[in-house]
Amino acid sequence: MSKLLLVCEHESAAWERRWESLHDMSTDVYPPRAGLPQATSEVRPLRMLHTSDVHLGAYTSQPYRDEGHGEQLEPALAAFKHVLDLGVKAGVEVVAIAGDFFDHVRVKRPYVEVAGELMAAVARPVVILPGNHDPHMPEGIYQKFADAFPSNVHIIASAEGELVLLEDVGVQFWGQAHESYNDFSPASARPAWAHSGEQYIWRVAMAHGYYVGMGESRYSYQIRSSEITSMDADYVALGHIDVHEGVGEGGVPAYYPGAPRHSGGATIVDFAADGVTVRHEMHEGAADDPQSPNPMMAAHLH
Repeated sequence: MSKLLLVCEHESAAWERRWESLHDMSTDVYPPRAGLPQATSEVRPLRMLHTSDVHLGAYTSQPYRDEGHGEQLEPALAAFKHVLDLGVKAGVEVVAIAGDFFDHVRVKRPYVEVAGELMAAVARPVVILPGNHDPHMPEGIYQKFADAFPSNVHIIASAEGELVLLEDVGVQFWGQAHESYNDFSPASARPAWAHSGEQYIWRVAMAHGYYVGMGESRYSYQIRSSEITSMDADYVALGHIDVHEGVGEGGVPAYYPGAPRHSGGATIVDFAADGVTVRHEMHEGAADDPQSPNPMMAAHLH
């Protein structure tokens, strides 16, 4: 047997082992948020899909490409559809997109319309937090093509902080939207949570930035551990990093979900009276995407 064949077989086996390990990611379980066990209202379970850094339009502004067998969705849109399909199959009740949904403001209307059609098809609320690549500003995607987003899509539009209350689902979202390309603190405002009534309303804080813990960093859009704690949330949905990774001091579930193409999947979050469960799941198109999972990113997955 030639050395080249041996090397190829070795690399193939290594790839298969790594791919299996990605599918066998651990599930993280957190106890209830302090004060939740004493809630007098009903605590209804909830399942959420969390994704970010989809970067639609990064390589093309055309929603379709010709593969010789008719038009197909271009790779970023295809990965996003796979993530949505993953959520529908898992039975999620709401979808959270924590920033950089679009890669830039030059994405054309037909592309945005197809993205809107994909979100409309899931027939579930979708909450979008604009990030540093797709800030909520007059010349940006969300204002320029506002009519392309279906009624089930809710866009957080304020850098000072905005609440999206979905009482029918039993969840509320708080986030500070990027409104320009300038640096700012995306988790500095204290959430104005709605008070619970007959049913407890789950609290999901969203922030798009770089987690620096308690230290300093050369990176922009810094998120500190104290800010995550002070949000008083049941879950913190982060964006800006392409890998699935939990951050913080461990008391509050705060996660980067992993970009659909780089991580090959999305994060599923289960909320229940006895705690919050977080897991990363691969989508069905990951094996056929040459960019997913990115070998340089795989070491960060857990």
